[in-house]
Order: sequence, then structure tokens, then C-alpha cells
Amino acid sequence: MKKPMKFLALLLASALAVAAFAACSPQPDDDTDDPTDQDGTGGNGEAWSVTLNSDYEELFVGGGVQLTAAVTPQGEAVAWTSSDESVATVSENGYVQAVGTGSATVTASAGEAEDTCLVLVANPVEATSLELSQSSLTMQLGWRMSLRADVQPANATVTWSTSDRSVVTVSASGSLLAVGAGTATVTATSGQLAASCLVYVRPGVGSEVPDFTVQVYDNATGELTDQTYSPADSLGKVTVINFWGVWCGPCKSELPAFDRIASEDEDVVVVAVHSVMSMAGAPSHIAENYPDSAIVFAQDTQAENASSDDAFYALGGNGSYPHTVILNAEGEITYMHTGSITYDTLAALVAEAKG
Repeated sequence: MKKPMKFLALLLASALAVAAFAACSPQPDDDTDDPTDQDGTGGNGEAWSVTLNSDYEELFVGGGVQLTAAVTPQGEAVAWTSSDESVATVSENGYVQAVGTGSATVTASAGEAEDTCLVLVANPVEATSLELSQSSLTMQLGWRMSLRADVQPANATVTWSTSDRSVVTVSASGSLLAVGAGTATVTATSGQLAASCLVYVRPGVGSEVPDFTVQVYDNATGELTDQTYSPADSLGKVTVINFWGVWCGPCKSELPAFDRIASEDEDVVVVAVHSVMSMAGAPSHIAENYPDSAIVFAQDTQAENASSDDAFYALGGNGSYPHTVILNAEGEITYMHTGSITYDTLAALVAEAKG
């Protein structure tokens, strides 16, 4: 098994020698130790065995790792111990916490069998400079991507965290996995330094709509009001959300179709969200063309460090307009499309969303 030289060097620098250890394997059963186990089977015909998922772990002080034990017979209780709790402690469910530099052997035992894992612990090296390869990125559900932390010195210890594990997870090496629609901040930390990346995870058809809030226009005057719209406001009804801009010819051309849908069915909510780009012309266009419309006109917002519209990206926008998303009454996405849409197609999609 590979043992990185830089990690071993850290241990040597701490003047703590690492002893050699035997290969992990279940210990032989001694029938004489347990009068109820005369055949080495744990009393039920199955041979005792314990197998850990890892036989070697490298940690820095303050870090931890979850060990798991496969036990035969299944369901038997596992006892966990550490040979040196000043180096590493272990909980009753196998979570190892690094508390001091050095080495410790963690043992999992059940019945007459046991297995071990050697744990090496070193002091973390603090960075004097830290930068991430990206400050923001967009992912789709199921995508894996990696962030790179550029640090000085090169062997500085970097830890990773995410503000929302239901949106994106991050590994100890900066590997990201998009698990839910929304936004999350991934942060790399080394000593007193930290750098963050804002991650957008686009939803897909069948997923629950991510939450967002946009400011609503007064259709008659075209002015922004203090009212807001969020997807929770239209739960129980089919919702059509259209992202548009006055600078976009196809956007303006298809708005009458959305206006017609909004006026025909009171069980359908139509929300037209204008981009933060070139929004100065939006008020007059709304007031002149849709003063009495049932459409809820709204203004998108721009998240900190984001490259463009907040709600637009949260609902799968890829930089092109128009973009339309349809939700069923439960708030699940039933349709998502970038490009123009006709009234007939829109009406059919709304009917489908109603079920």
C-alpha cells in the first residue's frame, strides 16, 4: 500500500518513529478460551471473523476517518480500541479522531476474532498563500468535478468543506459531486487562510424546484414593488416560469403565448422573470404591453460572485434566452427548455403537468 513520502517525512520531523506492523488478518480462534465455543464457531456453526475496510490511514491532527468492520456471524457486536489514545481515539461505532502526532493501532474485535488498522498522525502544515482554481462553477445533477487549491508551501495541509451537503459534496482532495439542485459554497482552508467557490447545481426534470426569491413588478406602471415571488407561493397550482429580456427578440415574440395561458386558466401561475442584463427597458415594455396581464412579471437577482442571473442559473439556465421551466402542483419540474415555445406546445405541456 502506498505511503506518501511527504507524510512520513512529517512524522520523522516530529521525531516519532513508526513501528512496523503485521498484515491485517483475523486472529485464530482458541477453543480453550471460551467454554461455550468448543469448535471455533462462536457457538452457532459460523467461524468468527472481523475484516476492516482499511488497514492503513494517514491523518492530520484534528482530522478523522470512519472505519467499518464486516463481521461473521452478522449482527455480532464490535468492540473498538486504540493502542494510544494520545494519538488517535476511536468511538464505539469506529470513527477515528486524530488528536496528536505519532502512530496508533486501532483494533476492532468480535468474539475471538479481530482486525487492525495502523493510523499515522502528523501536524498539519499551514499555507502562507491559498487560491482556488475557480471562484464559481455550474454543475448538473450527478456531475463530478474537481477544484484545485494552489498553496505555498506546496506541502501545506488543505481541508475542504461545503455549506450544503444536500447540494454538493466535497472529498478530502477537492473532488465535487452534485447531489441536489441549488447553490452551495465550497471552501478550502489551510491554517488562517481560506478560499471559496460558489457552486450552482442545475436541476433536472423530475427534481424538486430549488428555492429562489425574485422581486415583482407592478404591471400597470412597470415599476418594481416590495412584493416578491418564490416557488412556494404557487404550490398547489401548475407554474410556468419564463426567463426573458427586452433585448431578446424571441423572448418578446413568445410573451403573448404566456399571457394567453395565464388568462385562460386560474389554476395556472405564469411568472416571467427578466434578466439582470439590460433591465432598464423592462418597465416600459411591461407597462405598455401587459398592464392588465395575469402574468407575474419579476426581476431576477444576481448572487454574490455569480456570473449572471441567480434564479436563471438555479433553474437550469445555460446563458441563452428564452428559457422556460414548468412545475406541477407539487413543485416538481416537469419540463425545462431553452429556446422559443409556441402557444400550442405550451398548452399541451401545461395539461401534461396537471396529470
